[in-house]
Amino acid sequence: MEMLTVLLPALISIAVVVALLLFVRAAAAAVVMTIKNAAAGSSTPSLPPGPSKLPLIGSIHHLMATGGELPHHALARLAREHGPVMHLQTGQVGLIVVSSREAAMEVMKVQDANFAHRPELTGPKALLYGCADVAFASGPQWRRLRKMCVVELLSASRVRSFAPVRSEETRALLDRIAGQPAGTAVDLRPMLEALSSAIVSRTVLGETFEHRGAILKEGLKLTSAFCLSDHFSSLSFLDVPMRLRLRRVQRQVDELFEDIIEQRKKKLRQEKSMYTAENMLDVLLNAMEQPDMEVPITQDNIKAVIMDMFVGGTETSMTTIEWALAELIKNPKEMARVQEEVKTKMKVGETHLGENSVGQLSYLKLVVKETLRLHMPAPLLVPRVCKEQCRLGGYMIPAGSRVVINAWAIGRDPRYWEDAEVFRPGRFLDREVDYKWTNNFEFLPFGAGRRICPGVEFGLAGIELCLAQLLFYFDWKLPGAMALEDLDMRETSVGVTVVRKEPLRLIPVIHAPLELKC
Repeated sequence: MEMLTVLLPALISIAVVVALLLFVRAAAAAVVMTIKNAAAGSSTPSLPPGPSKLPLIGSIHHLMATGGELPHHALARLAREHGPVMHLQTGQVGLIVVSSREAAMEVMKVQDANFAHRPELTGPKALLYGCADVAFASGPQWRRLRKMCVVELLSASRVRSFAPVRSEETRALLDRIAGQPAGTAVDLRPMLEALSSAIVSRTVLGETFEHRGAILKEGLKLTSAFCLSDHFSSLSFLDVPMRLRLRRVQRQVDELFEDIIEQRKKKLRQEKSMYTAENMLDVLLNAMEQPDMEVPITQDNIKAVIMDMFVGGTETSMTTIEWALAELIKNPKEMARVQEEVKTKMKVGETHLGENSVGQLSYLKLVVKETLRLHMPAPLLVPRVCKEQCRLGGYMIPAGSRVVINAWAIGRDPRYWEDAEVFRPGRFLDREVDYKWTNNFEFLPFGAGRRICPGVEFGLAGIELCLAQLLFYFDWKLPGAMALEDLDMRETSVGVTVVRKEPLRLIPVIHAPLELKC
């Protein structure tokens, strides 16, 4: 899950304190559990298998077997030993890790309703207004917000209406790249991050706010920050410094959103007679004014959904484009094939590569799919909670257990993918694998079931347009005498997102004129 990267070293460093406070309780609980299991008899399904546990910290030490190993790698390694449905004890919390498409289908389709709940984690609860957003809400409130996202905020027609914003911001990116001195290697990451942030800001709020973006960025990072009480409820009093930091940042983020919302309300009141929804905030404000809703939309809901959009729409898009370019550079034949498609499939009479043409780039879409298979921005899907005790893979899953799906491990599993570690977009030509309605569950970059990310089309529209433009207007070369095999493809974690460990630096060579704006 998303906080594991910071969780591991933190837990080890406080192990002595935890041991002193919880040893007696843990020992007593172990004795009670042993007695209960013995009394239950052999006919009762057991917990899934998992690595051995130490008092207090549970299975944490197994996740640190290899120095610097990322959580999704460590969990995939452990699953190869203990099976695709695995139980780990992370402090006082039981964690079920799912690493096969069959078990994933059980969680996200067969028993979707039972596993559709979210844990109340300290960071999201503080920064998302008591989990008033789409990602972490549960129950009727979540169903209302999800319907609004699917039907109004992120519908296909709404996503299309934002095409001018994507086009303008992508053009600005091309101009920045073209303005670099010839032959200079360009660090694409900050440019792509600025592009993603600008698109989200303008489509969600109707404006960009670089001068106020630092506090929002801190808030986004803290949504996945490690909090001791999320894993040791009896030690919540030790979380005071983190809670104070969360409260401070939440107040600053709230002031930012309140200011933007009040300005937008004022403008809408002035233009009420000719109201049209120009951005997502307009849609949300209009929904808040509907008095007959069984589950009303509050201003806290609006601010929490805005946070969701920034979390889900900035770093994820940026890192996908960066990984796609890296894989294409490392695989020249694939680069040549997709660039040839981009250059030849422009519609007759078009003077630039716009979204109409991008919709016809079938192989480029496969490149994006293959990139997401190998390099999912969020390799561990957002944690779920098992509402009622049930069976999964033949094992007993206790009510209240947290469940994490290792989508990265499933996407690289050789049981489902031939040459699973190889970048080969053409593999999708013969597979009916879709982002939204997959029945195979071996490809889960956006999740699946009722908890699937509602922003699939919004994210893909920006990724595909940007990648197509970069490949149409530029050729790309490695700097200096760097060979293909020297290109670093290692990963690291930044908040909830897994990115390239080394930023991608490439030399752009213009091969199509940029005079005409797109």
